[in-house]
Amino acid sequence: AFVVLCIVALLLPLPLELSFERPPQFHDEIRNLLGEQESESTIVSSDPGLGTYITSKIVTLDGTPFAMEVYSRQNGEYNLIYLSDCDLQCNPQNQTCLEQKEDFLSKVDNENKLLLEKNWTFREKDIEKRYSCTYRVYEPKR
Repeated sequence: AFVVLCIVALLLPLPLELSFERPPQFHDEIRNLLGEQESESTIVSSDPGLGTYITSKIVTLDGTPFAMEVYSRQNGEYNLIYLSDCDLQCNPQNQTCLEQKEDFLSKVDNENKLLLEKNWTFREKDIEKRYSCTYRVYEPKR
């Protein structure tokens, strides 16, 4: 039975092209910005996975409904903000969520200094399924 299973697996059509897109990574840039204070720094982040690469304390925004509240509670007591607009998801029909997202991004942009920005377009075979994300790193205006 094992031999038959192996033969069937070999005969299955394999994709001619394998493509694994990776969004831009800021880990090295963030380490360079924080320098020797990396382990003593606080980063407000829309991506909780950032903590797997950085030794800084990570305060996550926990999604669009909570982002403004979490950000306000920090009261400027952070070293960097890492944001991806794709991490702040909203249903396209949810006008309240879309307004919260826009208000939050505007507030962050007005109250902080933009250090880095990268745009990334995710592609699928169907052109209609393309979407892009903007990744930004800020530091507080002092």
